[in-house]
Amino acid sequence: MDSPVEHEPTPSPTWRGQCLETVLTAGVAVAFCWFFWRVLWSGGGVIGGDLYPYYMPQKFWLQQCFAQGEWPLWNPLVGFGYPILGESQTGAFYPPNLLLYRWLDLNTAYVWSQLGHYILAFMLFTALSRRLGLSLFASWLSATVFVYGWFPPRICLEWAIIGGTWLAGSLWSATAFLQSHRPRWALMVSLCTAMSLLAGHYNLEFITLLMLAAWPLVVRQENVAVWRNGRVWGGLGVALACGFCMGAVQLLPTWELKQLSQRQGDGPEFSATYGHLPPEAISQLWMPWRWYAGNEPMDRSLEQSQWLAVPDATNQAEAQIYVGAIPFLLAVLALWWKRREGESLTASWRWALLAMVGLLLATGWPTYVLRDVPGFSFFRGPGRYSSITVVVLAIWAGQGLDAVRRKWRIQSIKSRLVGLTVVAVSL
Repeated sequence: MDSPVEHEPTPSPTWRGQCLETVLTAGVAVAFCWFFWRVLWSGGGVIGGDLYPYYMPQKFWLQQCFAQGEWPLWNPLVGFGYPILGESQTGAFYPPNLLLYRWLDLNTAYVWSQLGHYILAFMLFTALSRRLGLSLFASWLSATVFVYGWFPPRICLEWAIIGGTWLAGSLWSATAFLQSHRPRWALMVSLCTAMSLLAGHYNLEFITLLMLAAWPLVVRQENVAVWRNGRVWGGLGVALACGFCMGAVQLLPTWELKQLSQRQGDGPEFSATYGHLPPEAISQLWMPWRWYAGNEPMDRSLEQSQWLAVPDATNQAEAQIYVGAIPFLLAVLALWWKRREGESLTASWRWALLAMVGLLLATGWPTYVLRDVPGFSFFRGPGRYSSITVVVLAIWAGQGLDAVRRKWRIQSIKSRLVGLTVVAVSL
């Protein structure tokens, strides 16, 4: 018996039903966003991290250029100035920025950009989970784990939820293309890639590309020889190439400026292993109270986590990996029940391998081997590779919820109540 993730999703019976499901998901996405970020919804703002010394000044100049009817190309307010397109994180060509910073005040535009991406990321990951065969409530749980497990601790980093949104969109589009081979889904892969590149935050896009490289093997059906299916690999390759072409207006100036960057050196100020996930800190997954409810700040606990850790500094934002105790238990139960029920473990091992690769990269140790490989040497913060693991655990948590419902034969209204209860408690 094949793993559930290998099957086509069970679609809504009618077009009207699909529309209703989308509306319900949007409502849940907005409700959860309000629950987690009530202060932002009521007019508050984000503080800390790189926000005020880095992101806000860039967005201020972007807004000033829009107000004066100019296209933002050069920022003269820092040192001798720098090209805005070269310093990509201004996001001068990113469509949401063109609207938000043209029509709203600075703080409101920044906040609504973050909130809007949280809502969209939830909807896209729900769509991905449905494509992988999960029920609607299980898909909501998976989206909750992914969006509100990994990203809130990184709220001080503008790129986090923006990159996460298009990561979810790319995986959803790629999954739909692999299942249907329809060109429209290849086009969606291109659009998601282009949007991520135009936002100017390339680290999570690089991680997305790594996942897409393995995705056809992870989600394939047992009876499909993916290696021999040139249409699959060729289609995804062409889709990604088109996405890069659409994002080239932002990508190429950044690449040119990068050649002059101080981060080209190997000095300790720009260590590629800074922001790693110490192996001891992986226990956040099953013992979150040790890290989040103790008397010591998490940064202090990370400093003391020396077992097999790379000899470099890290911080609580980069080294955070959390999915919730109940979702983690559901993920474990999903694997256990698959084995008990005699389901094929081949697909489970593919997913497990993907999760373990994410954890291994997050520890920072592979960086020493991959330092000369393009991409791996461009970014600090190897702890960000843990997002790969969180994607897998989020899907498994949803499978675990569906397995509980099947195991206990919970149907109809009871099923909905159980799903809502698990999602709510997991928050």
